[in-house]
Amino acid sequence: TLTKLKTVGDYAFYGTDVTDVELPSVTRVGEYAFAGCASLKDISLKSLSSLPLSALKDSTAISIIRLNSVKTLPVGEDGSTYVRDKPLISQFYGERVTEIPDSYFEGKDHLGYVSFANVTKIGNRAFMNTALSGINSFEMVEVIGDYAFYNAPLFTTATFDCATEIGDYAFYGTKITDLDTFYIEKIGDYAFANCPYLDDVVIYNDDYYNEGNGVIELGKGVFENNTGLTRAVLMFEDVELPDYFFKNCSKLISVTVGNSVT
Repeated sequence: TLTKLKTVGDYAFYGTDVTDVELPSVTRVGEYAFAGCASLKDISLKSLSSLPLSALKDSTAISIIRLNSVKTLPVGEDGSTYVRDKPLISQFYGERVTEIPDSYFEGKDHLGYVSFANVTKIGNRAFMNTALSGINSFEMVEVIGDYAFYNAPLFTTATFDCATEIGDYAFYGTKITDLDTFYIEKIGDYAFANCPYLDDVVIYNDDYYNEGNGVIELGKGVFENNTGLTRAVLMFEDVELPDYFFKNCSKLISVTVGNSVT
């Protein structure tokens, strides 16, 4: 740890055997600064606002990345990212990041935890086929893309205070246990299908209460094959329940729609 260091130049640690890097005050990192470090496992650059894509290139043993001040996760023309060549990535911290690009963590089967407190958009397939168990946090998320958490079988946490759009198959096959939304405008096809541990659903459109005209767009099969679902509260107006919406929800005993209960 070099607490007062501010700048790391091009190729500064290239090809070294460094295992852990903690540079809390660094504000500039050059090209290929930590590239080719075969033993590097943990890197922390908490004050850095921008990191070149090449800086971590071919440092394939990295499992923990802390970029708490970085606002953007860049994607190169060749599809390169900070984590593309990191098969062992298990934790990622990006407190100021506002958008997670499409497929960013897709297939990272060691990924167990991420922290993105300011994210407003999660791209298509962003966490598809990962070992992610939770994310801190969903409080600012507005848009969740298609297949965003598809087949992330350990994922259990899903509270969307600001979400307006949830894409097709977004949480298909996860282990979420409850669902609460307040401003939702669109839920895509099979978004929460095959979630056997989901037992309680509350979907609100805030306009229903504020203006009396909350309208949302629902896809087909949204909760299909959720064998643990027992209660659903759907508070919105002027919408039809599409095909297969609650198909094979064998334990469902209570459904509230608007002001009526069936």
